Amino acid sequence: MREVTVKTATCLDESGREHRFRYVLLIGEGSRYGVRIEEAGGERAEVAELTFRHARAVKLLARLAHYAVTPINLPEVLSDWGVKVTSCEPRRSFSVPPRAGR
Repeated sequence: MREVTVKTATCLDESGREHRFRYVLLIGEGSRYGVRIEEAGGERAEVAELTFRHARAVKLLARLAHYAVTPINLPEVLSDWGVKVTSCEPRRSFSVPPRAGR
C-alpha cells in the first residue's frame, strides 16, 4: 500500500496546547483508496479501501483537515457522512508513551 500526505494541520486545544495532524491518502491494489489521520507523536486512525474514486478520497481528506478531525473522531465523522465503518481502530503509537492526563 502506498501513502501520500494530502494535508497537514496544526490546531490548538482548549488549554492552548498545539496538535499537529497529517491527513494521508492510502492507495491500495486495484485503485482502492483509503484515509489515515495521524497526530504527531500520538494516535492515528485509518480506513483502508474506502472508495475506488481518487477524487472522492482526496476531497474527503481535505474536509477532514478543514474541520480538524482527529484520529479518535474519524470513525464517528465517517459514520455521520454515511460511510459504514467496521475496521477503523484508533490506536496509540507504540513508540510514544501515553501523555499524562489521558
